[in-house]
Amino acid sequence: MSLRARIEDRFEAYGHWVVRRPWLLLLVSVSAVVGLAFGLRSLKSDISFESFLHPDDPVRLEYDAFRDRFGREDAVVVLIEGEDIFARPFLDRLHAFHAAALELPHVEDVTSLVNARDTRGEGDTLLVSDLLEGWPLDEDGRRSARDRALANPLFLHNVISADARFTSVRIDLDTYSAIGESEADVLAGFGESEAGPVSFLTTAEIDAFAAALQRLLDEQRAPGFEPHAAGLSVMLYHISRALQRDMQRFVGASMLTIALLLFAVFRSPVGVLLPIAVVGVSVLSTLGLMGHLGTPIHLPTQILPSMLLAIGVADAVHILAIFFRELEQGADREQALAGALGHSALPVVLTSLTTAGGLVSFAWADIAPVAALGFYGPIGVLLALFYSLTLLPALLAIVPVGQVAAGSTHGARLERLLTSTGAFATRHPRSVMATVAALCLVAAAGLPRIEFSHDPPGWLPPGHPTRRAIDLVDREMGGAMTVEVQVAGKGEGSLRSPALLADMARLGELLETEAHSGLSAGQTVSLADVVKEIHRALNEGRDSHYVVPDGEALIAQELLLFESSGTDDLEELVDTSYSLGRISVRLPWYDGVRYVPFLDAIDERAAAVLTDAQDVTLAGNLPLVTRTVRAVIFGVFESYGIALLIIVPLMMLLLGGFRLGLYAMVPNLVPLLLTLGWMGWFAVPFDAFTMMTGGIALGLVVDDTIHVMHSFARYHARDGDVGRAVHDTLATVGRAITITSLVLCSGFLIFTLSSMSNLVAFGQVLAFAVTSALAADVLVVPALLALVVPDSSGADERPRR
Repeated sequence: MSLRARIEDRFEAYGHWVVRRPWLLLLVSVSAVVGLAFGLRSLKSDISFESFLHPDDPVRLEYDAFRDRFGREDAVVVLIEGEDIFARPFLDRLHAFHAAALELPHVEDVTSLVNARDTRGEGDTLLVSDLLEGWPLDEDGRRSARDRALANPLFLHNVISADARFTSVRIDLDTYSAIGESEADVLAGFGESEAGPVSFLTTAEIDAFAAALQRLLDEQRAPGFEPHAAGLSVMLYHISRALQRDMQRFVGASMLTIALLLFAVFRSPVGVLLPIAVVGVSVLSTLGLMGHLGTPIHLPTQILPSMLLAIGVADAVHILAIFFRELEQGADREQALAGALGHSALPVVLTSLTTAGGLVSFAWADIAPVAALGFYGPIGVLLALFYSLTLLPALLAIVPVGQVAAGSTHGARLERLLTSTGAFATRHPRSVMATVAALCLVAAAGLPRIEFSHDPPGWLPPGHPTRRAIDLVDREMGGAMTVEVQVAGKGEGSLRSPALLADMARLGELLETEAHSGLSAGQTVSLADVVKEIHRALNEGRDSHYVVPDGEALIAQELLLFESSGTDDLEELVDTSYSLGRISVRLPWYDGVRYVPFLDAIDERAAAVLTDAQDVTLAGNLPLVTRTVRAVIFGVFESYGIALLIIVPLMMLLLGGFRLGLYAMVPNLVPLLLTLGWMGWFAVPFDAFTMMTGGIALGLVVDDTIHVMHSFARYHARDGDVGRAVHDTLATVGRAITITSLVLCSGFLIFTLSSMSNLVAFGQVLAFAVTSALAADVLVVPALLALVVPDSSGADERPRR
């Protein structure tokens, strides 16, 4: 007896055992569910940009170090539109908005026209005050404030637009979390407290701020006072809310769709409720395990529940399809369950391993949420397998099965369609394979057209308020995205050097006026700009003195006057020893792929210009974006390669030979190639979501092929007749793989109803892959078997052409 036959006999014997001890098995299953699902209490979310990278990634470490030195740089910009922003009614509203913004949770500071720094000189005295100090101002005072604002380069495209129709309110968030620690702890330990290391502001705290800000915007909006909020915190909040809202709807819609399809096929409440119960507890157990292990839900991993619902139901369907078929043929409950497990349990185990293998390829991804999916996705698949082999048989042994209607006219029609398709393929194998080869050539021509992307704002629908706000801020203020050029001098006080400050000023001007890789900065701000502002103020406000003065002693004296005025603005630009500073480069939002060459160009230009600096590095959110883009591009090839390295040997091992396993990869790679080609021809980009489709699709495609090949080998061993083996395979397993393909396709197509373009693309790609896989299994596999497997029945009269 072969190893396969011995394993099948063991599963059949297990089926008899289950019928005798169902309550024991049910207790084990329910205990596992309760224990794992208990972790749901600890499940949290993390939607920050830095969460796309692993905690030990060098770019993230540099970003965390930057926040420790200078605080958060990803301020929220509220752009407010008015007919005359210096009119008394508008400014009254602005004062009220400014005061209310200061009361929002987790806000460190607010900067607007209300308190924007106005630097003036009276003789040798430097005056630093708020632009609207002494409010309410009379008409002359407001006119004077307007003139000073429009004449100040640090105000234009920063606090006010060039035409004075827009003004911005900059809201800086706290750097550190307040959860579990007092402010005194944070200040005393600067990153440490008695309770342990201080953490950065959490997703829950940022969400609380963003929700409160949205309420404030809605309350303050009025004719002539139209606020628009932009910035990473706001953008990610709305993206996360949209994803969560869609995912909640999709889980329910997926459940309903799966239930309708299962009822249409099995015509039995048992055939509907039990698979849904199995996948439901699998999802709860997986999410609960994430809570137990302290892994938060990220943006990409929010698709995990819906994905597991679609994937996990396949195991139960394969077992139920044979169970009901056995009942139709007159078997009692015990015989039907034993027969179903003997026939389907082994291929179900094998397909779960290959699906897990396809998902585990993401575990080595440089994108942290994708790596998390590569860890918990396979665990979810294996949990679905566990419950399909424990909870499902126990329930089948206990619950009333009732009248089975799976052998209805619909089932007979489906069986005839599948078997006639298989018969055509075995009679015309060369014609089928030639057609498939032509399709593959067309798909291959689309591969060079595939584009990579990382554009979170583009995931939102075009009319979304956040997208409109980003577009407005980009147009009027030069953007809300920033890259920070960190400048380390050669020792204490080195950033007061006239030469280095002049170079910093020159770099800022170059970045604002010259395009690098097709992009240019909206505005740059550094210590050099403050030095120029001070020097002009002390020289009667003459524009000719808006320069870095000669002489380090003079610079030190002017900076001392500035600090003595009571302002602490220098803390944002330079450390107390004047050895480390920053140049904040503000940019419009583009697809993250475009930032990659731009940041490389900035890095090269900064190194070339700042020759007196000890070291120059880039920090901030944009390096996080470009690192994520590089990880997406590299991760696509890495994950697909790892998936193939895992699945190909598994196919050879599971099908019992190198040759057959290698042949079996043909119908698995064809759908993958067709899917990738389709993405190229129809301009579906690779991003952090769609990059996962290849590994998922490969794992799913292999599943059906294993079921078909396993069943074929079982029937072919009977009499060696290839045609009859294909017929019997499609008459039994064919119905199950069609059902599971319909379930998977419907589950993934639910994603196309999303308002988020990334989820729409994710659903389209996987639905196309599953459909291609089903076509390959009922056409390509029979044709391939007719060509490579010898027919030893002595009755092979099929013409091969």
